[in-house]
Amino acid sequence: MIGITPSEVSDNIATAFLVALEEEGIIRNPRQVHRTMCIVWNRAEESIAAWPRSRLPVPQYRRAYSLSWSYFPPSLGKEAAAYFDRLSGKDLLAELDIKPLRITSIRSYDRLLRAFLSALIHRGHDSQSLRSHADIVVVEIVKDGLRFFIERAGGRRAKQAYNVARMLTALARHWVRVDDDHLKQLSAICQRLDSGKTGLTLKNRNRLRQFDDPVNIHDFVTLPQRVAARHKGRTHPSRANAIELQSALAVDILQLIPMRIGNLASLDLDRNILRTRANGSGVTHLVVPAEKVKNGIPIEAEFPPETVKLLELYLERFRPLLLPYPSPWLFPNSSGGPKSAQTLGLQISKFLPRECGLQINPHLFRHIAAKLYLDAHPGAYSVIRLVHGHASVETTTRAYCGTETAAAMLHFDEHVLRLRRKAPPLPKRRRRSALWSQADD
Repeated sequence: MIGITPSEVSDNIATAFLVALEEEGIIRNPRQVHRTMCIVWNRAEESIAAWPRSRLPVPQYRRAYSLSWSYFPPSLGKEAAAYFDRLSGKDLLAELDIKPLRITSIRSYDRLLRAFLSALIHRGHDSQSLRSHADIVVVEIVKDGLRFFIERAGGRRAKQAYNVARMLTALARHWVRVDDDHLKQLSAICQRLDSGKTGLTLKNRNRLRQFDDPVNIHDFVTLPQRVAARHKGRTHPSRANAIELQSALAVDILQLIPMRIGNLASLDLDRNILRTRANGSGVTHLVVPAEKVKNGIPIEAEFPPETVKLLELYLERFRPLLLPYPSPWLFPNSSGGPKSAQTLGLQISKFLPRECGLQINPHLFRHIAAKLYLDAHPGAYSVIRLVHGHASVETTTRAYCGTETAAAMLHFDEHVLRLRRKAPPLPKRRRRSALWSQADD
């Protein structure tokens, strides 16, 4: 202990921490630990009112290969901006042969396009030779740029390469409008890069195994109400109590309405929480319009009475402890604005292991919802499709087919056991030795 108080923490102190980690040599990745410490410190500064008002610069140790648009000819950047405007459907009178994309998808396209252009530079191409989109969807140019990502992946199929290839194929089809033979060659490249993997990742499948244990399921689904019961009778709740109840409400909503963490963090009490009567005596709905949802399908659900009671308890007695200023947000930060998705997600991820011993991140709630329902109703993908807002049941089936196999086997085993129990008793059989003796006679 060297006696540094929280208010004295600065970039110099953080750097000294890194130096100490590297000199001691007791951990494998000192730079990653240093970077994580800076990120967590800044998140605490954002979400905890009593935290010192100082932010730490977050170091970037990974060598970035993606270049900015300023590195390329202005004509290419202008054409890219026009393409992204078209994808967004900004011009309401324009005839589109595609469905307009959300801003998050357009940002992803922007990153992929810049990554590909940067890959070409790293492969030795002159940036001044890339003046239009027609220049970059030439088949041999596409292949050369994709080799950069394949080499980074050790010669294996890389998801990044596949995503870039799909983006370029869409660009060639909808913007450059190449001929059929050209488009066929680009589509063939996409097929060769497609790993063919569908469904959940191995990491998520392993995380879901926690819910093969009925005790874990019980502790998980009863968590919000247990925390509410613990704090309901407090006459002088603390800020820490308010954070706990806030976390319980967030978990309760995600259990019942498995939305994405960005939508949860941005819930507005006036726009998204709609009551038919005041004080929770009527019906309370959660409504998120289509333009705010990633897949463009609106979220609308009615809160059950238990959730309404938890919501009212939070709003009346605990949320005011978190508000330095008036705020319309359900989950406000220390400045009165909405908590960021990252901050709320980290809060939930720390709350769950502490309360019920389960390792769950916010995105896993969607997979948990599918598993728990499919375990009880194997093959009921159409219900999960509606809950998750998938465009088609095929999307749901690809994602979750196989997750309920163990439960389906249990259902089948129970069926066989029921048949056994209902079967009439077998008739008594004569002893084989007696039959042989009769045959000898």
